[in-house]
Amino acid sequence: MLKEIHFSVIIFHYTALASLILIVWILLDHFTQLTGSLEGVASIEGVGAEPTWSNIRLFNYTWSQYNLMIVLSLFNAVGMNFNTLAFQYEKQSAFISLVGYMNVPYAFLVDIFLFG
Repeated sequence: MLKEIHFSVIIFHYTALASLILIVWILLDHFTQLTGSLEGVASIEGVGAEPTWSNIRLFNYTWSQYNLMIVLSLFNAVGMNFNTLAFQYEKQSAFISLVGYMNVPYAFLVDIFLFG
């Protein structure tokens, strides 16, 4: 079923969904900063300040933060490509997903021992 679909189609839909989530987050973050809560999102009267481009947090980051976002986005794209290709070419996809879920306990242990 999904093995016959070209991997670029899956990557495109993943990117479209991630972009939509990012846009929703930017809008909610913007209105939350203006009003102090999400109650004012539904009505214009709830907006406390004049909305401008400088109020959007995404446009006020430093260049090192933008560079980190770009590097993390590239790592995410490469990881998603390899994950999709592995699931499409492997006969036993259950083993791949089991190995993928092993990242969760390792990340939890690293978080406990390195960051307390």
